[in-house]
Amino acid sequence: MSKSKYITIKELPFAWYEVDALEAWLDEQSQQGLQLVGIRGFSFGYKRAVFAESGEFPTRYRVHIKPKDGYYTKREEFKETMRELGWEYVNRLNYRADVYRATRPDAVEINTDENALRDSIKSANRLDLVSSILLILLIPNMLRNNLHFMRYYDGFYDMLLDGTALLTVSAVLLAAFWLVLGVFGILRSLALRRRYLLDRSFRPAPEIRKRKHVRIALLTLSGVCVLFLMVVAIGSAGSSYDVPLSNCPVVLLESLCPEEAAQLDNADEYHNAPSATGGKYLLYSYVTYRQDGPTVWFGDDYPGWGYCPFSYWVCVEDIRSESLAEKYYAEKAAAHDDWQTVQITGWDQAMYRQYTSTLQEDWNNNENVPADVLRHHHDLILRLGNRVVTVGYTGEADMYSRLNTLYARRTAAGNTA
Repeated sequence: MSKSKYITIKELPFAWYEVDALEAWLDEQSQQGLQLVGIRGFSFGYKRAVFAESGEFPTRYRVHIKPKDGYYTKREEFKETMRELGWEYVNRLNYRADVYRATRPDAVEINTDENALRDSIKSANRLDLVSSILLILLIPNMLRNNLHFMRYYDGFYDMLLDGTALLTVSAVLLAAFWLVLGVFGILRSLALRRRYLLDRSFRPAPEIRKRKHVRIALLTLSGVCVLFLMVVAIGSAGSSYDVPLSNCPVVLLESLCPEEAAQLDNADEYHNAPSATGGKYLLYSYVTYRQDGPTVWFGDDYPGWGYCPFSYWVCVEDIRSESLAEKYYAEKAAAHDDWQTVQITGWDQAMYRQYTSTLQEDWNNNENVPADVLRHHHDLILRLGNRVVTVGYTGEADMYSRLNTLYARRTAAGNTA
């Protein structure tokens, strides 16, 4: 309850369908010199009554449950009828129920029609039950839509670096929030069902304390969800910038395969032009260097489709701590069984893998491309302290036999470290 100099606000201790109990409570407030002037707000389905101090004699309050066919179409008609009977419209509890105050002692007593009350309760019960069950049934779909991206990551630390792991936690918390709301709605529908079965003279006890516990639980869950979303937003909101190709800490395609490098079109304004882009995030910064070959089009059999016969890229990740870099590297190693540990001068750890796939397999079995185009892939991951460098190459050159020659870390003077 809050109180100002002239206004007192109290939470309604009874639901709108607990008509007799609510009317008696409003009459009690009138006996204490408080006049109802409005009903305010929405707080998880519960309203607050606004009272003003009054020197007038205590009066009566009645709740009028409107029949189903008059929720909206007969509002003014109901008010005019009540005015003629000596009742003043105060405010509405919801679209089904209005509150009236007697304007004179001899005002004709009005009573909510029991059939209209039961119809309204049954309608509200169906709405609560269906919406709550639907909310719970939507949880798996929400999780699937929010977590489908997990298959593109190698594990937790891979997701943690760009904030995806926190987004996963937020999705789980949001699912828990939906579940609590759904269960709460089902329990409320059961309470409506019990009221429908009880005799009208039954007066329940106020449930303000229980409501506060429910609100605290819901607000806590929603607050945690918002907090995690804020952390995700901070973690994923980074700056992007262009970087010269010459900054690459390892060799580029010119050293691996000069013949393919000669085919690069540095003037290409499309995505095939060699490029380097960097970014800074909460847990790491990165730079990606790309050198893609010219597009080969498939012709009339596959109109509008083509591919790059060779591609070379380097991703340099400077992670906030060395321990996190070690775990990230170990997670990468566990993601595939065909990694080979290799020794490369100047690096703390290194591993290499090669495999062959078809273009269709690379493009998620897309039938718009030929199935007989084979592609040879080479992956190399290097770690030095908190820096992890990933090298990817698709092409015909032999990388494995020259790993130490090409990728040994060199000093500024050009000597092997």
